[in-house]
Amino acid sequence: LSSKHLLGLINDVLDMSKIESGKLALNIDAVSLRETMEGIVGIIQPQVKTRRQSFNITIQDISSEQVLCDGVRLNQILLNLLSNAVKFTPEEGKIDVSVSQEDSQKGDDYVRTHFWVRDTGIGMSPEFQEKIFESFAREDNRRVNRTEGSGLGMAITKYLVDKMEGEIEVKSRLHKGSEFHVILDLKRGPEQEEWSLPHWDMLVADDDERLCGDVVQSLSELGVRSEYALSGRSAVEMAAR
Repeated sequence: LSSKHLLGLINDVLDMSKIESGKLALNIDAVSLRETMEGIVGIIQPQVKTRRQSFNITIQDISSEQVLCDGVRLNQILLNLLSNAVKFTPEEGKIDVSVSQEDSQKGDDYVRTHFWVRDTGIGMSPEFQEKIFESFAREDNRRVNRTEGSGLGMAITKYLVDKMEGEIEVKSRLHKGSEFHVILDLKRGPEQEEWSLPHWDMLVADDDERLCGDVVQSLSELGVRSEYALSGRSAVEMAAR
C-alpha cells in the first residue's frame, strides 16, 4: 500500500512537471467507451467492495461507442474523480457514474459526451469548491487530513479536460456529497456494423427503476418489446400472465 501511494505521488508530480513545462501531449486514437468503462469498473470495484459502498454505472443514449481521444488520459480523468469519491465517501455510502451522449455543436463528425460522478460523501464547502482545481489544494478538516493524497489530482484533471477542449463542473454540499460533470466533444470513431435482435418479448427485473428504464429503452432501440418488474414477485406474476 505504501509503495502504491508513493508511486501515485510520483506520477502526479511528473504529470504536473510536464504540464508546467508545456510538454504534456495527447495521443489521439480510437477508443471504445464500453471497454473504457469496463476497465474502470475492474479497477474501482475492489476498493468499493472493501468499503462496502454501493457502486452503480448508468450508460444511455450512446450514438457513437467508438470515439477518437487519448484513452489513457480519459481513464486518468475518470479514475481521479472516482478515487476521490471512494476516499471521501463513508462505508456503505453510494457512488454513481453516468455516461450519455448528445449531438455536438461542432458538427456531425463529433458527439458531445457527458460523464457524471456522484457520491454521498463528506462534500465540500463553497469556499473550497472555488479553488479545488488549484495545485496542492486540500480542504482543511480532520477527515481530509487523515486521507492520503497529494492535492494534485484535481489540478491535473482540470488541465486534461481543458487540453481536450472540454468542461468540468462541480456541485457539492457539506455532509451531503459531491457531483462532478465532465463534458467532452469527441470526434466519432469508425462506425461499427449495426445489429438488431429478433422481435422477442422480454421481461426485465430489477429493484432499480432507473436501471430498468434504461434497459427497456436500449432494448426497444434493438427492436425488442419489453416491460419491467421491480420485484421478484411481480416478475413471476407478469411472466405467468
